[in-house]
Order: sequence, then C-alpha cells, then structure tokens
Amino acid sequence: WGRTALDAKHGEVVCICAVLCSDNGARQSWFRMDRRDDLPEAELLRSWWVWAGNASHRSRSTWVGHYASTFDLPFLFRRSWILGVRTPAPPSGWNDITDTRDLWQVTKANRDHVKLRDLATAFGLADKLEDDRYPHAWEAAVAGDWAWVMDRCRSDVEITHAAWCRMTGRGS
Repeated sequence: WGRTALDAKHGEVVCICAVLCSDNGARQSWFRMDRRDDLPEAELLRSWWVWAGNASHRSRSTWVGHYASTFDLPFLFRRSWILGVRTPAPPSGWNDITDTRDLWQVTKANRDHVKLRDLATAFGLADKLEDDRYPHAWEAAVAGDWAWVMDRCRSDVEITHAAWCRMTGRGS
C-alpha cells in the first residue's frame, strides 16, 4: 500500500479539498468531496474538474497548493486520464500555480523542501492534523475513517492558504 498509494497508476483519489480566493486572499468558495458512501473515483474527479473549470472562469486567481505543482495536480490529471475523465488542458494551461513549498525556497538554487507541518509551525498557524494511527491520509481511508480524511484535507488547505497569505502579504 505504502508504495502504490502515491503512484497514479495504482493509487486512487479518495478526497479533494480546495478553496477559491480573490486576489486579496479572501475565501470565495470551497470544494470538499470524498468517496464516502462508495462514490466512484471517476465521479469525484468529474465534480472536481467542473468546479475547478468554473472557478477558473470566475476569477483570474492563481492556484495555490503545497507540493501541488509536483504531486497533487499531476496525480489528479493522471488519475483522470486513466479513468477516462475529461480534464482541462494539461499543465501548460495551469501555469498560474503557486506552490508554497517552492515559494519557501525563495530561489530555485535553494533546495529547502519544507513540509507543510513545519511551515505551519514556523508561522504559528494551526497545527497540522496528525494522528499516530494514520501517518498518511491514505491509511485513514483504508481504515474507513472518512471524517479524519476530510478533516486532514481541510486542515491542509487552511494551512496552505494561511501560509500563502503570509508569504505574499495578502489578507487571510
């Protein structure tokens, strides 16, 4: 499980959380959905791409995530392609991704790959939801603890948003 959960050829998307913000950092709308009640993965991904497409048209906002440009968005694209779910234009159409992990590096020469938990601690933000039972969210999903999975996902988005606001001088 540990090796394949994060590989798009073998893993699955179990939940997606995202927030749309205005240019000043104010939250405009949330997307929160998981595979509770046997929702097919393809349906989760279809709903995500519809929301993301509508969000992109409503605002010229930058997409922000932590490790999102390297892992999250590529994983969502790859799983969608595998499942035959229509996506927007691949990454070339997503050039406005700000990754807080990359932003923390300041320059491309710096290789300080900060973990979200450490970023939250450095900025004095809410603690990243951790649980000794589930070092990784996929372990909670396997155990069927969907409430924990969604809390973790929401927590990650909240911390990423607050860190981005702090690093870019936007409101929160």
